[in-house]
Amino acid sequence: MKSRKLLNCFLFTVYLIFVIAAGILLAGLVNITFFGWIPPQLYLYAFGVVVLEPIAIFLLWTKDILGLRTSIKEMKYSTEEKINEYMKKLISSGSTLDMVSGRLHWVSEDESVKQKIIERSESADINIYLPSMNEVAQELQENGISIHIVPSLRAPHARFTLVDMNRPGSTVLAVGAGRVPRFKISEFYEDTHPQVVALARDYIQTLREE
Repeated sequence: MKSRKLLNCFLFTVYLIFVIAAGILLAGLVNITFFGWIPPQLYLYAFGVVVLEPIAIFLLWTKDILGLRTSIKEMKYSTEEKINEYMKKLISSGSTLDMVSGRLHWVSEDESVKQKIIERSESADINIYLPSMNEVAQELQENGISIHIVPSLRAPHARFTLVDMNRPGSTVLAVGAGRVPRFKISEFYEDTHPQVVALARDYIQTLREE
């Protein structure tokens, strides 16, 4: 709650500065156009605020939408369809895929995702870790995908996929958490978050040994 109040205060301050600068800019344009007024330095500052501030806000917004604000790429999805589109792209990358899931409901409810996994298994090593066997897992196993049953998982809150686990330097960790319409996927890269990727790699090794 406190952080929200601070954010609102900050946004109000930015808005107030923008309004004042816009007023100065408008008055200056009238004086320059009709009275030949030579603007002082303050006018140039106002011009910079009015022109550059919206551009800066737009760039920050764009970075947030694209997940480029930090070295962690974060994406928010409001529908299962969008999540599955992301997963199909992720499945298509890398030579190895290690997926930790609760029930694979995202696979069972979308035939195209299931077919993508089966198709990809022809050229990639795919391992899926679940707390218990179910119908869709059985079908995937019959099509050559390695299914690892690890009862201790017990439907984990965080679902993740590790791409190219055995290729240091190119490994990508995709972690999903939350529920639609506020589901978030964060991507961690080994060159920027080696500790996080190393923990995921060690965890996968532990699951394989259980």
